[in-house]
Amino acid sequence: QCGVLCLVIVLFLLLRPLCFIFLQKMVLRLGADTAKMLGLDKESGFLEQISSFLELLLALCTAGGCYFLFYLALFLKTEGNLV
Repeated sequence: QCGVLCLVIVLFLLLRPLCFIFLQKMVLRLGADTAKMLGLDKESGFLEQISSFLELLLALCTAGGCYFLFYLALFLKTEGNLV
């Protein structure tokens, strides 16, 4: 019960930043594709680089959430008799 509740809370906390980063990445990708269609190669490359940086940020947020869940499970396993 407690484990499922903690998982839901952590996923709820991570959902907003992950969605925000994902939507920003999609908007930048759309802008890069539009710039490429208009023949603006420098601007398109710049927007693609920013989009790839957001991909790294998305991976870091996901990894941070996974590490948090792992450490929370480890804490509950070692100190579970205190709850």
